This record gives sequence, structure tokens and C-alpha cells, in this order.
Amino acid sequence: MAFISDGDPLAHARHRGWIEFGSSILSDLLGFETAKYATTYEATPGADRQVWPRRSRTGDGPFFAGEAFSLVDAVFAPIFRYFDVFDTIAPTGVFDALHRVTAWRKALAQRPSVGEAITDDYADRLKGFPKEP
Repeated sequence: MAFISDGDPLAHARHRGWIEFGSSILSDLLGFETAKYATTYEATPGADRQVWPRRSRTGDGPFFAGEAFSLVDAVFAPIFRYFDVFDTIAPTGVFDALHRVTAWRKALAQRPSVGEAITDDYADRLKGFPKEP
């Protein structure tokens, strides 16, 4: 796994910003998943279609910063996995026009360590959480 920026302060700041962005999405995903109203859903950082285009990946490779899997990739793999499941319930359209993000998302999904991090019934479990009492 590549560490942040290998000594480049600007790249380090960019990676750190993406990690913070990803952390905010992860902390809000429960609200996103359990949203009963469109306004709750749309207020989630990850669902904001205006935020993603302002955040462009830095590398030309399959992962965030190029060929090497990085900490940013480790943060975003589960985020994209959540959206994979959400899109089977109702298409979110969050990534529709974001071709570089879509390619990154697909590359992460194909990485063995990302795929092996979940059980085969992951999507069913996520769809069933939280269960109503």
C-alpha cells in the first residue's frame, strides 16, 4: 500500500483532504441508509452530486494516486461498496457523469483484498439493516 504522498506536501494535503471527505461520508452513511425523506438523503455528503466533480483524483492509474493502492483507496472502497448496494435498491445517480470516479470505483471493486473484505451475503445484510422492531 502506498503511503500518503511520499514527501510531497501538496500531495499529502490532497490525500488528507480526501481521507477526511471519505470519513465524513462514512460517518453519515447510516443516515443515508435509513433516510425516510429525500431531503435527509440529499443532505448526505456522499449523495451530493455537486461535491464529487470538485474532487478529482490525482493519478492516471486505476487507483486514487495511480498504480499503487493507497490509504485514500482503503477509505473509499467501503463507500463505493455501500453505493453499489444502494443502487440496487434505487439508483442514486451520484456517479453517473463522473467517469474517472466510476473507473476508480470499478478498479477498487476488482481488487481481491476489497472483494475478500466482505462476506457473500454482504448486500443482503446491508439491505436488512437496521431491521424494524
